[in-house]
Amino acid sequence: MNRDDRSIEQEIIGHLEEAEALIWGLLDENIDAADFQRLERLLTNKEVRDRYLQCVELHSDLRELFGETADDVPSKPIPKSPVLGFLGDSLPPYPETTPAPPITE
Repeated sequence: MNRDDRSIEQEIIGHLEEAEALIWGLLDENIDAADFQRLERLLTNKEVRDRYLQCVELHSDLRELFGETADDVPSKPIPKSPVLGFLGDSLPPYPETTPAPPITE
């Protein structure tokens, strides 16, 4: 592996680490508007999108194991995800809901 290949690999790893921190901030509902925009930009990269899906799956599994049960949470509509919205018609449609309020700092 030459020097350029190592620097590219290190750059990719750096983007994945930054993206993962932002993803967990989003999932924990602890992200500001600037970080949210940064995450949206990072999600144009396939590796970052793959990491996003891995984190969401892990988050879901952990909530299922240790979090609230369906009986504990009042029924509410599923909001449309603003994060992967740029993928357009490639994702199944969400039920009609009111838009989520903007993220404030």
